[in-house]
Amino acid sequence: MKQLFKLLFALLIIAGCSKADEPTDGTTPPEDNNPPLEDPSFLEFEGVKLAISYFHNTEIELRKPHDDRVDILYGRELGYKFKQETSKQVDYIVVYGQNHVETIFTGLDWHINHWHTYEPEISISTQVDNPTVPSWPGAFIAYRSKNSGNFFYTTNEDLIHKRPAREIKELGTVKESVNPIHIDNINMEDYFGIVDADNQIKIINAETEKILKTYDQFNEVYSAVRHAKVWNRSFGVFATDQGLLRVKIIADQDDPNYPVSEEIIPYPEDFGNTKFTEMLYRRESRAFPDPYLEHVWGIDRNGTIYKINPDPEENEEVFRKLYEGDAIESWYMDYERTLFYILTEDHLLTSHEVKSFGQIAKAQYKGGENAKIAASKKFVYVHAEGDAKIDRFDAEDLVQYSPIQSEEVIADFGVYGNVEEHPIDNH
Repeated sequence: MKQLFKLLFALLIIAGCSKADEPTDGTTPPEDNNPPLEDPSFLEFEGVKLAISYFHNTEIELRKPHDDRVDILYGRELGYKFKQETSKQVDYIVVYGQNHVETIFTGLDWHINHWHTYEPEISISTQVDNPTVPSWPGAFIAYRSKNSGNFFYTTNEDLIHKRPAREIKELGTVKESVNPIHIDNINMEDYFGIVDADNQIKIINAETEKILKTYDQFNEVYSAVRHAKVWNRSFGVFATDQGLLRVKIIADQDDPNYPVSEEIIPYPEDFGNTKFTEMLYRRESRAFPDPYLEHVWGIDRNGTIYKINPDPEENEEVFRKLYEGDAIESWYMDYERTLFYILTEDHLLTSHEVKSFGQIAKAQYKGGENAKIAASKKFVYVHAEGDAKIDRFDAEDLVQYSPIQSEEVIADFGVYGNVEEHPIDNH
């Protein structure tokens, strides 16, 4: 009898608990607000490399989402950061830590119209005391030591031959937020523009290592970028508190020092408090004899983006506002210059057509803070600080798919390799 009583008592408790979990008004229980996300029905391009670093080991993973292969390289530090290249060099990766800058060959080598594959490797390792974020504005990788102020650069030819980075010393203090930029002239001679902590802009001759000119009239220099209308005649653009400073190196055979031409382009009257804390340039192909045209975008993380024409013809517009909205946490332009992605601080992820900047799609990002965007032609990848996963969205309509999981907290990531889906042929 006691056993029967215990059984009946247990059944009553179970029945009461189950009813307590149900709505009392006759409605159906609420659905799970976070159902499992589905895997995408299509694969990433073959040869796309999702590069990942970690806080707790020196591993640099090169994941191939197409076939789940993972190549592991071992760096010299924990928690490497990736320089996400926005130009054509997607077959190499630049990572940096507290004391080193490493250049990684992804294993993809371009052969006219297709890729050959090889084993990936760390091709160049440079010891630098506290490096700035490397800049890769075309043919040069450039960065400075925050401690010594020394300037380092690597050419594309150096990459191929695995030569150590070149160093120029005694250039003064460093403004960490402004990357060095490369400038050339019609004779294809190389110069760099750097900014010191006191907002002095210095133009350096790469061959002689001499300072060609110094600009010291600015109270603030926010960012810098190179620009060109012809492939071998680039110039520097510096966003300052007084306007855009445009610097050209003139190839004058009568003056062996090559005079510097400069012009300050004033901001428009309705510019307000906008500050171009970042500038982005992209190069697109054109017909010969001017095979390239480079565009510049000015980005203010407070929520404004402009298209900039720093070398306008008569009656051409210099500043065109493309976007005004909430504060920007992260942004990314895809490799083919067709889509621009914005993640705002309130976690709204949007995609925009580059030319008109019209919004194409939007999604609410449900991840953590300090998120970073990177994209291929098929997927948008988003990683938040402290996460052990990378979220995935469809590159066109921003439908969210299941994330890419990792066993450890991810320090940083980037997307490289075959992002345009060219054929891979190891003939």
